[in-house]
Amino acid sequence: MLLPLGGAGVVVGFAWRVLTAGGFGANIGAGLTIIFGGPLLAVPLTAAAVAALQLHLTRARRNGSNSH
Repeated sequence: MLLPLGGAGVVVGFAWRVLTAGGFGANIGAGLTIIFGGPLLAVPLTAAAVAALQLHLTRARRNGSNSH
């Protein structure tokens, strides 16, 4: 679960670096980062959510709880 979250942190860090980069003229990198960064960020966040849900369900079954 932590590995996909680390990947999401790398994507956010890269996007922040591109979005705050100084330069002259149009910043085409910012637009491309916004367009492609969202879907690219959704992949590791979805993977982490699925892993967390599986972990929760596994622990609930092992403890005999019906809290899901």
